[in-house]
Formats: sequence, C-alpha cells, structure tokens
Amino acid sequence: MRKSINRAFKFRLLPTPSQLELLTKYAGCCRYVYNWALTYWLTNYNKGDDPTVYDLIKKLPTLKNDEDRRWLQDCPAQSLQQAIVDLGTALDGWRRLRKRPKYRKKNWNDSFRLAQYFKLNEESSELVVPKLGAVKYIRDRRINGVPRSLTIVKEGDLWFVSVLCELNLECVQHTSSGIIGIDVGVANMATTWDGEKAQFHQHQPSLSTANEKVRKYHRQLSRKIKGSRNRDKVRSKLSKAYRRVTRIRKDTLHKLSRKLVTENAVIALEALSPKQMSAKGGPHKRGLNRSIMNQGWSELVRMIGYKSVETGSVLVLVDPKYTSQTCPKCQHCEKTNRKSQSVFICNRCGFNAHADIVAAMNIRARVKPEAWTL
Repeated sequence: MRKSINRAFKFRLLPTPSQLELLTKYAGCCRYVYNWALTYWLTNYNKGDDPTVYDLIKKLPTLKNDEDRRWLQDCPAQSLQQAIVDLGTALDGWRRLRKRPKYRKKNWNDSFRLAQYFKLNEESSELVVPKLGAVKYIRDRRINGVPRSLTIVKEGDLWFVSVLCELNLECVQHTSSGIIGIDVGVANMATTWDGEKAQFHQHQPSLSTANEKVRKYHRQLSRKIKGSRNRDKVRSKLSKAYRRVTRIRKDTLHKLSRKLVTENAVIALEALSPKQMSAKGGPHKRGLNRSIMNQGWSELVRMIGYKSVETGSVLVLVDPKYTSQTCPKCQHCEKTNRKSQSVFICNRCGFNAHADIVAAMNIRARVKPEAWTL
C-alpha cells in the first residue's frame, strides 16, 4: 500500500542584477493584482454580490490590456492567476473564521508562484522560469518526487525558491513499539517520558543571543527617520537577525522531531493552541506571550506529523486539561499538587517528581489503545 504526500524543498537563489530587478517586478505585479482583486471583491460584496475566484481571473486580460496597466504583461500570466487563487484561499478563511483579508504591502512577504512551465535542472543547479530565464541556485540536497509548483519568495535581502513535490511513499510499519509522551512548556521547551526515562530538551543558547539582537535593531529602527537610508540599513540588519532566529529554532525542532519519529512508534502531545494562549493578557503577560510564541510548539507538531509518514509513526494529540495537576500514580487531581513551576507533590499518596515529567507521564497514559494498535 502506498500513500501520496506533498513535500517542499527550499533553496537559495543566486540571481544576476537584471534577474533581481525582474524578480522584484514580478512580486510587485502579483501584489498589485492581489490588492486590486480584493478591492473589486469588497466593492461587489457590499452591493450584495459574491464574485468567485474564476470570475476574478476572467477579468485579468481586461486589466492587463488597460493603457495604464500594460506593465502587468511583463509578468508570467500564471503568477497573476495564482495571486487571485491566494485571495480565494484568504476569503475562504474569512468566511470560516471571520478574519478579513488584508492588503499586501511592499517588502512584506514579497513572493509569486508558478504552477507550470518551469524546469529544475539539478545537474547544473539552474531553475528555468518563464520570462526570466535560467537562475542559479544553491543545491544543498536533491529533491525527491515530482515537482508540482514552485514559490519564489524574498526574505530580507535574499531570494529563495520552494519547490513543492509530490512523493509516492510506501506505507511502512514502525520497527519499534515504544510510546512517548511529550510535555511542551516555556522553562523546558519539551519534556519527554517513554515509560522508563525522562529527558529535558531546550533550544540552543544562541537563540537568546539572536533574540536580543532583534530587540536591539528594533530599538534602533524606531529612532530612524522614515524613508532615510540609515533606516533601510537597520531594516536590512533586522531582517537578517530575524532570519537567524528562525534558522536556530528550526534546527533544534528538526533534530528533535527526527529523533522522536525514528525511535518511537506512537508520539503523544497536548492539543494546545499557542495563538489563543498568547492572545489575552495585559502588559504584565507580554513577556510570557513572547516566550510561548518563541518555543515553536505548533512547528514541532507539524514536523512530527509529516515526518511520521516516512517512518510509520503515529502522532496522537490528547486533551491538555490538568496534565500537570494529576498524580500519575493514584490519579488524584488537585491544583495544590503542583507546589511551584517545577515541583509536584501529590497531597494524597506523596508521589513527587518534576512537574513537567508528571505532565509527560499523564500525556503518555492518555493515549488510547486503538492509537498504538498498528
């Protein structure tokens, strides 16, 4: 039995000065079409109409033939269509979550996508894009599967390409039968319990140093005059600092998630929502909110989810209620069982352990038998 999954491979582009100018132009064209389509949709929606994505795409030829917008013809047509498809996805989210789409801004996630007529030459490390030509890229690994689309995105001063590939994997059974419970937190990024031993996992110490640089450049940016050259210099430094923070965090999460799916057949985590956990609270909770978002819990769940397909592991999300207040020995649940952030002493049986280990033990115990009957 085989299973088809999508996997993205990201590479850094090495465009020439002329290609760099065209990349910026293509991203600007897609941003303009997205904002135009959003304005058109809102205008008609307020009149009682609800144009579909296909209705908006049909109007692209008329828009491109307009005397003042002929510069849109320089951009690949499919990229403009994909910008409207992105708007359709945003509108679906608005209907489901009531979160209104926002207009795209210059130098903010500049990107465009191609769904066809591109070619990836791994031997010469070149990417052939319509109207752009062959662009060199840094090939640090080979891609697997069949390329279906590619997204070219600007991150700071650098350009990257993400190639979405379709993989046809054979469903395998995990070689191990181990079950592990994972408690995520702020003091300890992740605490694991596999029935015999517990381990604490932390982000690299360099992450705090990188975060301090981000705060430093934010302070400098606030003192610069808008539109000045010095402000642009600080903004470039800030984007590099953010990129380093992201890479340090993902490095830790990639290594931990790969270790977990390789050694365990069932991986149990709490079904948390970091976005909701950090949504409320005044200035006194600002530091805690920042620490919650800095851990990358959702990214860890996402990585374990797609990597588990390769190894045959099963990811189980359990109810997070009272995991750190319930005694794993006698099941007595009381708020005062947890004496402090790290100390757990059961008021009934006297069982004591680190509170994060207790939570990991309870998370592991909440895995239902049907989840690990592979």
